[in-house]
Amino acid sequence: TYNLDAQVGESSACATALLCGVKANFETVGLDGGGRFEDCFSSYNSRVESLLSWAQQEGKLY
Repeated sequence: TYNLDAQVGESSACATALLCGVKANFETVGLDGGGRFEDCFSSYNSRVESLLSWAQQEGKLY
């Protein structure tokens, strides 16, 4: 997988893509394309749910 704003993928953004189904920017985790590295205010509206939160909502905790 790849990042939205870089040619080369890195672990946090690639993990977001795999576990949340949403491509992410370089060096961000759990945020969509609106989230920016070192910009805390951008995270308020950019958070995405993950596979873990979907499983917890269905009662599959273990």
